[in-house]
Amino acid sequence: MRYLIFFIFSLQSRFKFLGYRGKILSMLLPCNFIWFLAMILSFYPNLDANACNTIIQLWLNFLILPIAALAQPDFSDTVLFGEKEFFYFHHILLVIIPLYFLFSKKVTTVKGPLFVSNLHWVLLSGSLFGLVYVTIVTPMSIFSGLNLNYMLHPPPGFPFQGQNYRLWSIASIWSLVALTRCCLVIVETCFALSIGRRIADELL
Repeated sequence: MRYLIFFIFSLQSRFKFLGYRGKILSMLLPCNFIWFLAMILSFYPNLDANACNTIIQLWLNFLILPIAALAQPDFSDTVLFGEKEFFYFHHILLVIIPLYFLFSKKVTTVKGPLFVSNLHWVLLSGSLFGLVYVTIVTPMSIFSGLNLNYMLHPPPGFPFQGQNYRLWSIASIWSLVALTRCCLVIVETCFALSIGRRIADELL
């Protein structure tokens, strides 16, 4: 798994580095930010179990980001050979890998007080997203002139326009993260129940 993550991260970095001037800054886009988390998960020395769990929980909460990218792909900066195909490949992996961790029981969304525990992860994910994209990515967008993660102007068809669209965008992300978390809890619970029933049937 770690070698796959390293390969994808390296290839993505290559596409960004060889693109137009300043394109390397697009490594700060949300889905690429998840690959940074994946690299930390895979290669940071002596990463303890709590830190590993935190990274995977954040990755699960951010599932909506690659799903949204796949639903409405933006190919405006995919200028190199094979880059468009790689766009689909790495976004699909961003969905598959965290679900593998979930269904292989390396992490869980149904541990402890259900509401409090999941609210904690939703708040942490939303806060991290807001912190990174308001305090870091927006100033870098202004400095570079690149519309990183649509921080300079909203994407076409975005329902919220005007000078406060960034606040609406962050609020939308929080809502989608919360919805994603609820769906994960339901899916994991149903999966566990189906496994339990299958085991019970085999014992009878």
